[in-house]
Amino acid sequence: MPGTVIPDLRLRGLPRGPNQSPIDLRYLLYRGASTTHQRKVRKEIDLGRLGGPQLGRLPFLEMTHRRWQEALSAKIMSAPTVYGLWGRLRAFVAFIETEDQQLTVDNLLNLYLAYCERIKRRAELQATTRYHYSLAVAQVVAPALALDVRKLQWKTKIRSPRRLGSHASKENLEETASFVQTLLEVTEQLPINVIRGPLPVKVSFEDSAEYTLHCGRPHLPVDRLKGIVDASKRKRALDARERRANDTSTVARAQLVNLRIDAELLIFINQTGSNLTQALQLLGGRFRYQSAGDYYKMTAWKNRANHPVDLRVHKRYRAHFDAYLKWRESLFPGDPDGLTFPFVWNDGDLATRRTYWAFSSCRKLMAAIGRPFVPAAQLRKTTGNFVNRCASRQVAAELLNNSQKTFRENYEEVNHQVAVAELVSFWSGAEALAAAGPGWCEDAVPQLRSDSPDGAPMPDCASGAGCLFCEKNRDLRTFDHVWNLASMHHLKLAELNADRSPHKGGHDHPAALVVERIMAKLDAFTALEGEYQDWVDEAKLRVGEGRYHPFYSAAFDLLESPGES
Repeated sequence: MPGTVIPDLRLRGLPRGPNQSPIDLRYLLYRGASTTHQRKVRKEIDLGRLGGPQLGRLPFLEMTHRRWQEALSAKIMSAPTVYGLWGRLRAFVAFIETEDQQLTVDNLLNLYLAYCERIKRRAELQATTRYHYSLAVAQVVAPALALDVRKLQWKTKIRSPRRLGSHASKENLEETASFVQTLLEVTEQLPINVIRGPLPVKVSFEDSAEYTLHCGRPHLPVDRLKGIVDASKRKRALDARERRANDTSTVARAQLVNLRIDAELLIFINQTGSNLTQALQLLGGRFRYQSAGDYYKMTAWKNRANHPVDLRVHKRYRAHFDAYLKWRESLFPGDPDGLTFPFVWNDGDLATRRTYWAFSSCRKLMAAIGRPFVPAAQLRKTTGNFVNRCASRQVAAELLNNSQKTFRENYEEVNHQVAVAELVSFWSGAEALAAAGPGWCEDAVPQLRSDSPDGAPMPDCASGAGCLFCEKNRDLRTFDHVWNLASMHHLKLAELNADRSPHKGGHDHPAALVVERIMAKLDAFTALEGEYQDWVDEAKLRVGEGRYHPFYSAAFDLLESPGES
């Protein structure tokens, strides 16, 4: 496409650090740019080392840029989300170049499925990571394909792993407890005198594991440095080693400082139930406490005013937190109103938005000693569910500063032992009770639902339409049940069309109410994740072709041949 003008594809409005380059989707027009460091990619393009732009990619990149920019401007997508999707898009483009394929809208679906097949074969990735990678790339490419993100991801057959049973709850608690204990060991071994002391620093753990921190390049033994033949090089190396060893400034010891702040922040989230963004933006180095049972209500105390932060800490945690605040004051004197967790980074506007690469120091530590890392969201979820089981959903929601609805939808995890017992009790008599309509009966005593509209068919264990408004009727998660509902829906529409009464057109017509009720049930199946959408589509296809559920075959025969005896 000679003469094509490449538009500006930079994203506006993203917070950036002083040395961070803006996200510019134009870079992905060049082969190799996806794997080139972002600080160098502009220079590589200008020098011609990445060749010319591949304009076949432009339509997809333009659509992606437009959608991301609109979402940012409308605050539909957050900056961390955009940075995360940008990283997955670069990985996707790098895969396409490795396979020597062309990135166009026409073959985007095949490329996405091939990329997910590669992910499935990567043994080093955990199942959860594979799922998140496939879902993130689906969020990028689905709009260009005019597909729903979930439906596109479902084509990959990569599923989110779910741990069920009592073992899952116990494993979560044990894993979290072990992780927090490791964090406590880290904080105890990084006091001020160690941070300002000689290098390297070794952090030891109960199982004899050790983690060594050099704060820069590893400090070679003096004997090895003396082996350098060139006297001037040897002197420079010895001088540099001496300078690094004697530099005890906070910036020079950032690796040690950030590791302890990482650990303290994770412990804080575990104890308070606060979310990561809230904790990163917390200000103040001095706090006041108001007793509330086994907890304290925290108040950030500044020079001119008290600022409530709506957090609660357990009374036993106060001593640990106060010790951390003293440690913080020693490292950052004269800044009582600054960030409570002041990481040593030159990141400018991103100081309070570090969620994208949060806890990198702790992640490296846990990987080095061979222990699982528990992210902040899981710590928060475990705390909330523990309080939910010990107290109530209301108390757990208040602890996490959420409504009960938000807690139930995003944080609550079912106690599967209780759920299984309830389900067994609920369905104990259902197997022998077939309903007159779709589904099963809890018992043989019909009862009209309290939310049934006026004019709805009365449940009488004889009319299939009445079952739909019965309190004892239960839906089944089977294709046969969905097919049954779709067939009954078509039957009631046929009955409604055949009705010649003057009240046929009213919304309170019994057949119309049944049709609405069935559609609500089918819509509920469609909203579920997984194969349920396919069930609904297949059931509607069969009914459209005249293949009705056997339960209604006789009724349809009568409708289609009314004159025969």
